[in-house]
Amino acid sequence: MASQRRHKHKYRDARDGHKSKPYSQQSSLQTKSGGPGQSLRNAILLRQRVVIVGGNVQGLVLGMILERIGIDYLILERSFNHGITAGVQVLGAFALNLFEMLGILGQIKDAASELHRMRIWTESGVPQAEADFTGAEERFSHNGAVVSCRVLQDLMRAEIPEHKMKDGKEVTGYEQDADEVRVLCSDGSVYRGVILVGCDGVQSTVRRLLHEESGADLPARDRVQSRRTCIVTGATRTLDGTTLLDPDSLQNLFELEYANNQVVIGQSTPYVAWMLPIPNEPRISWMITYNQPVDSLPAFDDDNEPGPDSMDRPSVGQEFLSQVRQENEDSNVVSVESRVHMGDILDQTDPHDIRVVQNQRRLYDMWFKGRVVLAGDACHALVPGGGQGVLQAMLDAYSLAPLIKHALLSSLDIAGEGQLEHISVAFECYKRERYDIARDAVEASTNLSQLLTQQQGPSFDQQQPQMPGQFHIDFAFDFFPGWLQRYAERRPFGQDEDENENEDEDEL
Repeated sequence: MASQRRHKHKYRDARDGHKSKPYSQQSSLQTKSGGPGQSLRNAILLRQRVVIVGGNVQGLVLGMILERIGIDYLILERSFNHGITAGVQVLGAFALNLFEMLGILGQIKDAASELHRMRIWTESGVPQAEADFTGAEERFSHNGAVVSCRVLQDLMRAEIPEHKMKDGKEVTGYEQDADEVRVLCSDGSVYRGVILVGCDGVQSTVRRLLHEESGADLPARDRVQSRRTCIVTGATRTLDGTTLLDPDSLQNLFELEYANNQVVIGQSTPYVAWMLPIPNEPRISWMITYNQPVDSLPAFDDDNEPGPDSMDRPSVGQEFLSQVRQENEDSNVVSVESRVHMGDILDQTDPHDIRVVQNQRRLYDMWFKGRVVLAGDACHALVPGGGQGVLQAMLDAYSLAPLIKHALLSSLDIAGEGQLEHISVAFECYKRERYDIARDAVEASTNLSQLLTQQQGPSFDQQQPQMPGQFHIDFAFDFFPGWLQRYAERRPFGQDEDENENEDEDEL
């Protein structure tokens, strides 16, 4: 496991105006009224457009912050249905604190269920561990929550002006020079800006283009693709009396006011299945991760075609689901009391609600070049399941947005290479602030996945619980900067940081 340590990053000068109150309560430009000269500067600033690729949670959070601090932006989303999945999003206590700063926590909580526990089973129904998350509220102001992905994105998109969001825009390339970056889409449209931010997820097009542009400058580690995790997600149809799955058997899931995460660990196959009820709907969101053994999968360069055993082959998701259904048909139990099988869950899921992701569980070294920068899963891909991916992506946005504003404000009277120098400094500060935390989050995500799948074979049922509940609590709460911890614990930002750090170590 990655070492359990808190990260104490101070708010940098570019964000001094955002230390003590939520973005939703700040003035849109954070500037003093200074007459015609100030108005002219604000008008110039609003013409410095930031183009965001990706209308997911990562891109929307960045857009919301830029909206509040007075920076012009445009979000380009590839799909026409918001690019959302049919499942749920787990939001930990710190992610909820970040949404509180944005002013939409109330709406999210109205649509969400609190996440209270996680129960871990073997596929034959033997309990392994149970984690209790209800202590988060006392320490960090909120318990974790589960919310429908569709509902969450609808709430966030409502905060984005309609003219700043374009769906159906598949990015195929970009061109940048000293003055601007031009984003090219498959429909022939071109969008110009001073900065391009790639928030387009694990299979990021912007990252691929950035790496292609970098050529020989690309770090050697970023050239190697070693995808060892296949993730298949989905959500069942509405479970009512007309379905094969009796809703009475899932009464413990659907009738509770809170959500419990059910986790099933494979025995003969290295997989983990996660299941959560969708709030306000009689449906189950599920995710299955398959971890290819490290020794069985060679790494390959992006320029080479993956082999027949690669996790990138198009059929890998369906092959994996068929294997889970077939090999464990008699023993793969979701609920011991009700004898609900994983195969039942899969059978009750429409094919269009199934999504396959090949995840690399990795941290990239190159985050930016020129006017192009990456954020979220595009530069640090985590195995889903603990809500860390969303938290880390949100922290990227909270770090990057004010640094972008600082760079643009400090270069209003400068064009070309002069402005680019300010932007480069901002990107350097962003990576320096976020890299170590993201690295440790990726490592912990990988270790959690390996921990749940390392014990294979028929003897697994007879062993004692392998995963103490406290481990997951530490994992879920461990990777965040000091300013967010102080906010979550409702401590004044003026307190001596050394004293606070000592208190934190004592609590650990």
